[in-house]
Amino acid sequence: RHFDGLSAGTGDMTGDQLQQLLNGTRFGDGFSPELLEHLAGHARPGDFPPGMILFREGEVVHELHIVTAGRVALEMRVPGRGSVRLITVGRNELLAWSAFLRGGRMTATAIVLEPTQTVVLDALQLRDACERNHELGYQVLWKIAQGLSERLVNTRLQLLDLFAAPGTTKIPTPAALPSEKG
Repeated sequence: RHFDGLSAGTGDMTGDQLQQLLNGTRFGDGFSPELLEHLAGHARPGDFPPGMILFREGEVVHELHIVTAGRVALEMRVPGRGSVRLITVGRNELLAWSAFLRGGRMTATAIVLEPTQTVVLDALQLRDACERNHELGYQVLWKIAQGLSERLVNTRLQLLDLFAAPGTTKIPTPAALPSEKG
């Protein structure tokens, strides 16, 4: 199953309920009530079953997701190895931020691992709103930058774990690695 951008939802949710949902996320934390109302105007709830593909690597997507519950795997195609799981995303993390930042071409495939709820933001509408309301734009970009920073750290930690010497839990320092001089 593949998310088409239209089939997600947990029923009708009022603007106030969406504001409360957003306010309960790390992304929405710190927004003024006026900015939360504006943000909620570009949002809807998403409810996704295990196995659903939210988006595929290389696909153009126009929706940003804030995970409110559940877990989603991000995988990339690697020549000679097939699909490789890079990281697992959970509560309070962003998915498909590329939709907001650079035209929506996805750099990974997102596969729902367990029942997952998100706040789905229309990235095109939100980007237009941010261009008109610079305070909103500043807050949204700040939150995306925080999310990217956390993702980068988490990915680095996962890569360090992946490349740890077999049978050890300690990551070797560059000086402890074998040299190529032989």
